[in-house]
Amino acid sequence: MTKPSKTTSNRRKKSPPIEASENLLALAEQLLLSTHALEHYQWQTQLADAVHQTFEQHPKHISLAIDKAEHLGRETTADVLLDACEQILECRPITLDGQKYQQMLVLIPILLNASHQPYCGKLPPSLAQEVLRHLNEQVMCSHSDTTLHPYLYRPEQFPDDMLAMYQFSERLFLSHQQNKTATPLPSFESDDDNWSPVHMRCLFALARVPEGKPFFKWQEQLGQHEACFLGWREQASKVFAALLPGCQIDLILPGPMHHALEASQRQNRFFVLASAVNHMFEHENLSHAQMQAILAEFKHPEGDFAEIRISLKAANQERISHGLTWIPFGDENAQLLLNHCQTLLNDIGVKNVLILDESYTTEYCDDCGSALFPDEEGELHHLGNEDDDDEHSEAPPIRQLH
Repeated sequence: MTKPSKTTSNRRKKSPPIEASENLLALAEQLLLSTHALEHYQWQTQLADAVHQTFEQHPKHISLAIDKAEHLGRETTADVLLDACEQILECRPITLDGQKYQQMLVLIPILLNASHQPYCGKLPPSLAQEVLRHLNEQVMCSHSDTTLHPYLYRPEQFPDDMLAMYQFSERLFLSHQQNKTATPLPSFESDDDNWSPVHMRCLFALARVPEGKPFFKWQEQLGQHEACFLGWREQASKVFAALLPGCQIDLILPGPMHHALEASQRQNRFFVLASAVNHMFEHENLSHAQMQAILAEFKHPEGDFAEIRISLKAANQERISHGLTWIPFGDENAQLLLNHCQTLLNDIGVKNVLILDESYTTEYCDDCGSALFPDEEGELHHLGNEDDDDEHSEAPPIRQLH
């Protein structure tokens, strides 16, 4: 469930909503109008309860409410509804034997750099037990009842539809209550044409705590957030190295599903950038001093910020070796991403970085649909040689990295 900035959603427009969706819209509007913390909490609780009930009884009205908010130009209201839906997808109340609990779907992201397609599928029981042990020791709080869904997934396997994701999370929560293993998501067939050395794998854990109690260790021990992350990375990396041989591994701190997924996608941008620079160093025999990076802002036809595009090439050549796109997450803007990318390139060793003053409208190749990338003059090009449009070109294939 890749989640770029919410206002650029491409959800389908549907017919006007009726009572259930109107109720969601009204609650979201009241939440936006709240004037102090207590009122905000009360509206937030009512909206969460209404979203949960609508998922159970009238699931189609969820998208109807969001679509109507966007149709009316109430993007902030749509964002509030999306946030409420995400919270219900990953965290729900439950009552067991008269005791109230909160359940959370915890995502464990793993970033990988490999020359092969890393493993997906069921974890061996011994490794699953080790992952769960380190998760409990380094991340989860002492009173959390936590289990592991022992399947390693690609993010592409996650349902795109909110209702399907709700149903999957419901199966996971139910499996935790029954002490069983939920049916895994369907496998994903790899597209070799879009192969990249950078990969992501994810595990799910299910956590349950008494109502009002924290989920994570850093909530119990003030100031321990960084220590929890370092402990998790040190201990869990050893387990994943045994499961994923031949891979360079980078771990993100586990957390609520949507937050952890977005954090891993942000970190993945650096992973991909470093991989492209390393490819030029190893396979094109270029030192960092011989490389040039060209960065530019691209906007949607409507004028709002869409992404930045990064061209990597030899400084003394016209041919663009690699092209990367960075899409924004949350409140990220163009200037922030341009500055961040320049800093990362400098840290890697690429000092020749040109940020173009002009912004561009997103453009793609008419023939193959690939993104076009800028040179130092601001001209947009297909990846590869100038004559790559010729189907008989002898140039080696250059892949766009995301």
